[in-house]
Amino acid sequence: MPESLGSAEGVYLAAHLQETLANDPRVNAPELRVSCGPDGIITVSGVVPTAQRRDAVVEVIHETDPEVQVRNDTTVLDLTASSSPEALT
Repeated sequence: MPESLGSAEGVYLAAHLQETLANDPRVNAPELRVSCGPDGIITVSGVVPTAQRRDAVVEVIHETDPEVQVRNDTTVLDLTASSSPEALT
């Protein structure tokens, strides 16, 4: 992986990785955003349903390109129940 990616190359790589993350069953998250900074670091952001899927983001990207540096800014969706029930009217 080059130290710095040109604009077109970075956009292509980000789009390819975004598609890979959307289609890999370990992540399965088409809503994730992938970008490539001028320093060549890939940043992934968005929300995933589990910690396992969050961890799989880096694993899947490294299987595609083992040399790339990844900044995983994804967060795990918090589905804990609130302390009081919701009142429906």
